[in-house]
Amino acid sequence: MVGMANRDTHSATTDGPAPGATPTPASTDTPAPPPTTGLPPTPADPRLRYAELKRHFLGVINARRSSRSLPPLELNADAQVQLHTEQSLEDCTFGSWTTDGLSIHMKYSLAGIYQPYQILGYGLNYCLIQSDGAQGVGDSTDLLTNLANLYMEETRLNPFLTPWNNHIDIGIAYDDLNLRMYTLLSGDHVSFDELPKIDNGELAVIGVTKGQVRFARPDQLTVQMLYEPPPEPLTAGQLARSSCLYGGHLIVSLTPTHRIGTYQSTEPLAIKHDRCKPPHEISANSPTPQTESEAKQLISEARASQEQVTNMVPQLKASKWIASGKRFEVRADISSLLEQHGPGLYTVLVFYYADGIELPIVEYSMFHGITPPDTYMPKP
Repeated sequence: MVGMANRDTHSATTDGPAPGATPTPASTDTPAPPPTTGLPPTPADPRLRYAELKRHFLGVINARRSSRSLPPLELNADAQVQLHTEQSLEDCTFGSWTTDGLSIHMKYSLAGIYQPYQILGYGLNYCLIQSDGAQGVGDSTDLLTNLANLYMEETRLNPFLTPWNNHIDIGIAYDDLNLRMYTLLSGDHVSFDELPKIDNGELAVIGVTKGQVRFARPDQLTVQMLYEPPPEPLTAGQLARSSCLYGGHLIVSLTPTHRIGTYQSTEPLAIKHDRCKPPHEISANSPTPQTESEAKQLISEARASQEQVTNMVPQLKASKWIASGKRFEVRADISSLLEQHGPGLYTVLVFYYADGIELPIVEYSMFHGITPPDTYMPKP
């Protein structure tokens, strides 16, 4: 499970057991699974692929949420996670990136999606073959039921059991021996008439909040920005050696135009985070894992190599700062940052603070000075 606040390069999804190994389920009352025989036909629309399996998985999750008096999660009608999952299986990789150099959050942004997410997954940076002695995926509904129950084990930060998450994206892809699955949970706390943008060096973030998110004070709003270098194609060897969710780093935290509330200084902020090595920092000549055990060892070493560091993040005074009721508007001249970092991805992060809770409500990447690939363009 991945928290979204004040992060640099953080741990990504976790590798699951081999498809032949079945996780131990938690006891629960679950809907009866639909029958599954062989590989289903593939609809042309990615959003319709494995629809019955996704409904079954979601039914298991929502049954548990109902027992906690939580509203059901709604399945998003987006194609990005499904396409990401299918490419992971095709490339025999697993994680936040695929070999085209794009990460899940980049693909979300290209589709106009700006809700922050928490991600869990099941897979491996290796594809099992018959000579590995793999038992095969077997009945996929049984495996998904066990995965759902495993995900629902009680933990304080379980994203499946928080009321702030109310939507889910599910990606499923499998063959006779291998399964890839990603679940991305998100809230729906903001709407935009126009997505955040950078125009002539000015960042503009103008939105309206939904539900219980309401600003009583301007200092309940925080706006930060990450920078990532332009995406480049990646090899399976690079992906096998990185456990990162993000490849960028925090470059600025905006402050209100006038001193208010907890905002007392424009001195750099000391922000701690777990630093890991993103795949583009790993040699493209790194060999592809040749066995299941090697793939597990490499990802284990990647996680163990993470270290907590402290970055001094500059603060920048906004030219406009409104956070009142349901409305927020922040504008800032970031031309000096654009000149300093150059072309790449600039990701705006918006947080809402209330009653001791730090809630990420916007996460949106802008491709600045580069032309993104057309693989994951906005849906019609």
